[in-house]
Amino acid sequence: MIRDPRLPALNGRYVYGDFCAGDLLSARLSQHGSSARHSLGLHVAALSSFGEDDAGRIYAASLSGPVYRLDPR
Repeated sequence: MIRDPRLPALNGRYVYGDFCAGDLLSARLSQHGSSARHSLGLHVAALSSFGEDDAGRIYAASLSGPVYRLDPR
């Protein structure tokens, strides 16, 4: 779940994506499943994984080489 204070709209949400489509999405998770699923409007070709650093910043990695940081800009 997102805890980056620079991304308040994603606070407490689960970010995920699809390798084939490359689109990044988020959902709010609960004991009863997910809800409020929405697209982040971001695309990462050949999306392979996500990571988080000590400051809570989220990264998306591509098999094509780049690593992207989710940024509020």
